[in-house]
Amino acid sequence: MATQELIAASEWRAIDFISDLHLQTSEPATFNVWQHYMQTTPASAVFILGDLFEVWVGDDLLQERGFEFQCAQVIKKTAARLPTFFMHGNRDFLVGQALMDLCHATLLDDPTVLTFSGQRWLLWANGPALGPALLIWPALIFGLLIAVLLARSGVSALGFSSWALLLLALFNLHSSAALVVVAWFVLLQWRMRSPKLSNRAHWLSQTALVALSAIAVLCIIAAALKGLLAPVDMQVSGYGSSERLLRWSADQSAGALPSAAAFGIPMWWYKAMTLVWALWLAWALVGWLRYGKRALSQGGFWRPGLWSGIKRKFASKPSALVPPLPPRAVDAAAIGESNSSHS
Repeated sequence: MATQELIAASEWRAIDFISDLHLQTSEPATFNVWQHYMQTTPASAVFILGDLFEVWVGDDLLQERGFEFQCAQVIKKTAARLPTFFMHGNRDFLVGQALMDLCHATLLDDPTVLTFSGQRWLLWANGPALGPALLIWPALIFGLLIAVLLARSGVSALGFSSWALLLLALFNLHSSAALVVVAWFVLLQWRMRSPKLSNRAHWLSQTALVALSAIAVLCIIAAALKGLLAPVDMQVSGYGSSERLLRWSADQSAGALPSAAAFGIPMWWYKAMTLVWALWLAWALVGWLRYGKRALSQGGFWRPGLWSGIKRKFASKPSALVPPLPPRAVDAAAIGESNSSHS
């Protein structure tokens, strides 16, 4: 059976989930607290996830207009001001469409997946230990520490802000891409400070830096394209969770029931920030290429002396493949006859 998917409305800001209240006539205090909550909750939607009632023997109870009818009226008033959803539990599995029609609530299948369908940028999630984790934040903190070390070490011409913004994108692409770009900037700085090299060392360093420059530029462009075109990736992991599905589990609780929460902002914030970052990256890349050209030009871009030395070296060696021709024997009588005929 396919899992039902419910797409949350874009205007929802907070969602309440309640379950296992076991409402019954013998516990009026629980009913009063629940009634007050249903009338005053500031949530954008309410999900009742099973066992709201201690027992429900059928929708025919509504005709008696007793305790069950009173509960239905509470749900109806709540559904009149915000979306209200109901899912069966093992004690109220006989709740039918008649109750839903009376309350103007929506009956959900078990299970149902609630998704925001890319409308929100998930920034934080909290709940029981067995649940999702956003691994992007440890990676971001690690990238900031690397940016501080690179900026203070002086191994490159970039400052902390440039390193932080650059590594933020490269780590999102792949850690190997970050290593390539870091090596590129470090070697460019070394090349800027080491113009006096031998011809062989100069040629090898130029060839390696040109190749590394091409790879590094491709990595930076790929990171920019991924940030602009690919879906946001907060590296959500844990208990089968993903960017679209957050799962928590708590087998038991000693006191208050554990709660789960997630915080996000509208996706257009992410798109706007990514666009600004991509524009900065394009502008910075032009400057980095100019810096790379100056570094490669230290001591001459290409030294012709290396090529001329290689040519002279190969030209001075006698060819061992083709032996020299032997001196041709010439007949003296033939030469004499040829001279007489010409005269």
